Amino acid sequence: SSYRKESIGSRGAGANPRISIGGIDVVASSGDREVQEVWGEMLLPLFATAAQRHHVDLDLAARYSHYSDFGGTTNGKIALRYRPVASLMVRSSWSQGFRAPSLLDLHAAASQTQAFLSDPCAMPENVGVLPGCPLPGDPSRNQFLTIIGGNVRLDAETSQNRMLGVVWTPQNIAGLMLSADAFRIDLNDVVAASAQYVLDQNAASGAFTERVQRDASGDLQRVVATHINIGERRVSGLDIGLRYRLPALPIGRISVNLDAAYIYEYQNQLDPLAPRTDLVGTFADEASEGMGAIPEWKARLAAYWNRAWWDASYRMYLVSELREHVPNTDRQRTIEDWVVHDMQVGRRFALFNGLRVSIGVDNVLGQQAPFAASAFNDNHDGRTHDLRGRYWYAKLTQDF
Repeated sequence: SSYRKESIGSRGAGANPRISIGGIDVVASSGDREVQEVWGEMLLPLFATAAQRHHVDLDLAARYSHYSDFGGTTNGKIALRYRPVASLMVRSSWSQGFRAPSLLDLHAAASQTQAFLSDPCAMPENVGVLPGCPLPGDPSRNQFLTIIGGNVRLDAETSQNRMLGVVWTPQNIAGLMLSADAFRIDLNDVVAASAQYVLDQNAASGAFTERVQRDASGDLQRVVATHINIGERRVSGLDIGLRYRLPALPIGRISVNLDAAYIYEYQNQLDPLAPRTDLVGTFADEASEGMGAIPEWKARLAAYWNRAWWDASYRMYLVSELREHVPNTDRQRTIEDWVVHDMQVGRRFALFNGLRVSIGVDNVLGQQAPFAASAFNDNHDGRTHDLRGRYWYAKLTQDF
C-alpha cells in the first residue's frame, strides 16, 4: 500500500494575484490532492509435471486507488503463462489502465501561444454553408492567439490492454532466446488540448461558442484550448526481441541483442462522431497540434565483445520513413528513414580496481537527420532524429 500527497502552486508578480501578458490575464492557481493505493498480486500454478518441464501459471493482480478529487477506482490484470514443451512458453494478459489527470492538467494557470491553425471559415466554400461560418475569415493568416491551461472538470483516462506472445529458447542452440508479443491498447477519454479540434467543431456545428472568438468581420481573434477529454485511441503492434550469447571463443565472448517495435495501427479519433485516422508512418509537428513522429518500425541492434581486460560494442538504430503534409499545400512527401551506427572500445586496469578508459564515436557514418518540411522552425524532428552528426568522445570511469 502507499500514500502520497501532491500539490502545485503558481502566483502572479508581487502581491497581485493577477498579471497580464499581452493583454491576457494569467490567474494565479494552485491545487493539491491525496492519493491512497492498495495493490496485490497472486501467482497460481494450475498444472505442472513432476519435472516442471510443462506447466500452466495464472497471474492475478489488482490495484485500488482513491483520489481525494476523483474518488476510488479498481483496476485488474489477468495473465496466463503456458509451457507446452521445455523450449517454448506462450504468454497472454489482459489488464485495465487508469490515469487521473495530473494537477497541471487540472489547475495549470492560463497562458497564451500563437498556434498554427487552419481556419475553416477562411475557405470560401464553407462561408454561409457551415453553421459556424456566417462570415469569411482572413485567408492570409495561419497563426492565431490560443489560450491553453488546465480544466478542473476533466475526467480520468481509462484503457484496456491485451497481449499475446511467445518466448522460444531452443535447447539445441545454447544462449539463444527469441520473443514476439502482439499487443493492443484501447484508450478512452484522452486528455488533450486541441485548438484545431475546437475550431473545426465550432465551424461545423456551432459548438464551443464560448471558446472561439471572432470580430465583427468574421476574422478569428482567439481560441481557448484548455484541456478537455476528447476521443479515443487504439494502438496495436508487435514487440520483437532476440538475445544470443555465443559460446566462448578463442577471441573472447560475443553477444548480440535485437529489440524491434512494429506499429500495425495507431487509430486516433478526436470525437465519437468523427472518423478514425490511422497515424502509423506519419509525422505532424506538435507545434501544429500533431502527434509527432509515429514510425512503423523502430529497432536497435547491439553486439558486445569482451576478452580479458578489453571490451567493445557496436549499436545500430533504425527509424523507418515517415509521411508528412507539406505546409500551405495539398501535397505529401516522405521523410527518409534514419539509420545510425555507434561504436565504442574500452579497457579496464587491474592496478586500479574498477577503472575503465573508453573511446567511442556516435553516428560513425555521419548520417544527417532527414529533412522534415513541416517541422516547426528547425526543419527536422528533434524528438526522433539527432542533428549533431558524427560525435567523438572519451570516458574515464571509476567504480567504487
